[in-house]
Amino acid sequence: MFEAMLSARLALALRAGLRGLHPAIAAALGPLAGENLAIGALVADSGYSHRRFIALFRGAIGLTPKEYARVMRFDRALALAADPARPWAEIAFEAGYADQAHLSREFSALAGMAPQAWRRTGATSPRHVAAPANAAPGQIRSRRPR
Repeated sequence: MFEAMLSARLALALRAGLRGLHPAIAAALGPLAGENLAIGALVADSGYSHRRFIALFRGAIGLTPKEYARVMRFDRALALAADPARPWAEIAFEAGYADQAHLSREFSALAGMAPQAWRRTGATSPRHVAAPANAAPGQIRSRRPR
């Protein structure tokens, strides 16, 4: 879903004639995709105020820098979890979570299911979980109440 959202934003930007990211945003994407979550330092390096940097980032990416970093950390965890023999505590540590419980909470919030439930689905790709056979398009929802 995240990839589809970013692709849609890129298509809109290209239709509007915008051919690239703002240089301050482009410079921030690398560190935010890694384990370096020093958003304050990225803001200072940009030369913009905190509020302006967040607005530029949200306008270009669709998420705040913190939300983007959260999704990137989750993406690292999914890639590591592709190995079913790897323990969740190790995955949490390597992906940059404080502990296994932190990974579990984030996993449930972002994937709509517990990490072990995700593993039991037998996903053919780390970033794919088959929809239930009886689910209509657009009807798949998180188990968390809204």
